[in-house]
Amino acid sequence: MAILKSDKTSGTRHASEAGSSPRQEQCAHRDLRLIDIIDQLSSGKEVFFRYVNTVADVMTTDAKYLSSNHRIADAVAFFDEHRVRHIPILDAVDARSQQKELVGIVSQRDIALALSTSVGTLTQSELDDTVLAHSLDLVITRNPLTTQPDAPIFEAVGIMVEEKIDCLPVITGPEDQQELIGILTSTDIIKCFQRLSILRRAREEEVTTSRLVDFARGQDSSTPTELLVEALMGTAADVMSRNVTDVSASDTLSHAIGLMLAHKIRHLLVVDKDGQLKGILTDRDILRHVPSSRRGPRSLDRHESRTRQELSKVDIKDEDIRKALSMKVTSAMTANPVTVTELTPMPDVAEILCDHRVCAVPVLASDSKGVIGILTHTDFLKGILALSKLATASTNVRSD
Repeated sequence: MAILKSDKTSGTRHASEAGSSPRQEQCAHRDLRLIDIIDQLSSGKEVFFRYVNTVADVMTTDAKYLSSNHRIADAVAFFDEHRVRHIPILDAVDARSQQKELVGIVSQRDIALALSTSVGTLTQSELDDTVLAHSLDLVITRNPLTTQPDAPIFEAVGIMVEEKIDCLPVITGPEDQQELIGILTSTDIIKCFQRLSILRRAREEEVTTSRLVDFARGQDSSTPTELLVEALMGTAADVMSRNVTDVSASDTLSHAIGLMLAHKIRHLLVVDKDGQLKGILTDRDILRHVPSSRRGPRSLDRHESRTRQELSKVDIKDEDIRKALSMKVTSAMTANPVTVTELTPMPDVAEILCDHRVCAVPVLASDSKGVIGILTHTDFLKGILALSKLATASTNVRSD
């Protein structure tokens, strides 16, 4: 089966005609059946770090794509139809070639930032229509960071954490003929964690209490790694960020921007004077209220934080923007967001993040409604990355 190349697409098709790269015929390194993994689990052998090893083990191989000539409206329809958060942008290498190369990525966030809050309502304006008709060139992040299918999964996770990105296109082949064969997202990794935890529960084995020092020294070889994962990364309290930055519903969006830039974050919890949760505010929520006509085309640098780049470009001297940013947080926040407690099991947190298609959940104290933390996709990936380093260190000790 032919596999797509990585960089540009002739843009005559609309979202409903979007192409997709075929599934890989097989993983180069192994081809395991589900029953084999279940047998390994039931016999007490290590599974999480043994079989979740490379990018190819986790990535989405049926990567849907658009071209840079598709319209922003096409991308809106694409996200709705395929329920994904990232679109690889592929263009033809030249006018006569059937090969396609990766030119960039468009995320759901990119599209949301380009549109006003009036899109899809009776107040949708002519300006909104103009933005929707614009090509995806307006919002593409070009030259994205990529990974290889045989790259260690935790190396890819490390890149995503360090660069604060949610996806990596997966490419293969020589440098001048690289092909896109899939995409790795934070959701792929979180879903994998969730499913392995379900398999672990299927054998009805209790999580034993393991001393971290014994495992690190290689003295606890009896505990399957995925059980150790559940023992050491068992609940939201093990992963969440406790240093929560919050705002009140009566604060302005301008004040919220200042906090996000100062703390280099994308989420603010909205609380009342008693510390009770009222909502959550994201950078996307703020920027959707900034007049899109004032932003202009973007040329994103993959090495600069997207949040800081977008927020820092807001011209508070512009009268229309200043008026928008004087709005209260309550006008832009998501009220009554889905939450977890510090005792919520991590597999349940993974399910909530995936099912509700959110990138962050507030963490409430189990004995009250007070906010004690926040758990984001990045926090989840950091936890998995830390465990991978521990498992690697333990393996090295045992081999010595």
